[in-house]
Amino acid sequence: MLREYETAQQQLLLTPFPSILVRKGYMARRRLQESLRKYFRNGSDENSDVSMVVKQRAATNRRWGLPIDDVADHEVGILFVAVTNAIPTMFWMVVYIFRDPRLVADLQEELSKVVSETRGEDGKTREFTLDVSTFSTACPLLNSVYREVMRLTNRQMNTRTILNDVMLNYTPKDGGEPRQYLLRKDVSVLMPSMTLNFAEETWGKDSHLFEPRRFMNLSREQERLKRRAANPFGGGKHLCPGRHFAYAEILGTVAALVLGFDIETPEGERLSVPRLNNNLSEAVAKPLQEDQQGMLARVRKRPGWQDVTWRFMVGDGC
Repeated sequence: MLREYETAQQQLLLTPFPSILVRKGYMARRRLQESLRKYFRNGSDENSDVSMVVKQRAATNRRWGLPIDDVADHEVGILFVAVTNAIPTMFWMVVYIFRDPRLVADLQEELSKVVSETRGEDGKTREFTLDVSTFSTACPLLNSVYREVMRLTNRQMNTRTILNDVMLNYTPKDGGEPRQYLLRKDVSVLMPSMTLNFAEETWGKDSHLFEPRRFMNLSREQERLKRRAANPFGGGKHLCPGRHFAYAEILGTVAALVLGFDIETPEGERLSVPRLNNNLSEAVAKPLQEDQQGMLARVRKRPGWQDVTWRFMVGDGC
């Protein structure tokens, strides 16, 4: 059901009469909606094992008078965003990192300085704690890899509204005739992120390549330019409110994998990066469907790390 819904996203977005012309994807979405409607009608979101994020979101929607079925339908969108952006980004980070043994070693060295070790309650296991709040200042390489992966894999479509009439001047690179474009007030403009993310004027001739240290040791002007050119969480007046959740869960998970695990193909070879599928309905690209069929990996604890358990915290809280 979920795969049928996910693979039909672009068709559901663009095709008229989706209940007829995109029947399989439409019905998959409807079944998901009905399951969540039943869940919220029964008040299951108030159970003790439900995350506080879900509880508070549903309580806020109810408090503002949203019908219960609309609360459930709203949750479908939140669920979709939660698993279709952060998880693929983490996947790409793992693939890009573990294909390069030197990068793995450099990240292990960097992360070893921010992880703390204690003995577990049983006195036998070791407990390693990662404070995600330290990553932004203490882990420049990890942050650079994160930003570089998002630059290469982000496929969102930025939307902007023109506030005043503006004339754009354009001179083709091939020396063609200069052109002008008039953007009128109140018109919406769609800007594909790939255009900015791969612009050689900003990123250089290697803009299509993965360079893990691309965002390190930047001057203030270089940082400003690159932040304006690559904005996976949006820009302008509104930024993605979940960007801090995404940062914590992605980098926290990747840090634990880099420190405590070996990841390779079942044959013991380095991972390879699959081809990206460009889909208008996905903010983060996924591998091409034909490449997904053979994607297998072996994940094992590193020698000497078999007795380790992991704990994550943000500042003074877990």
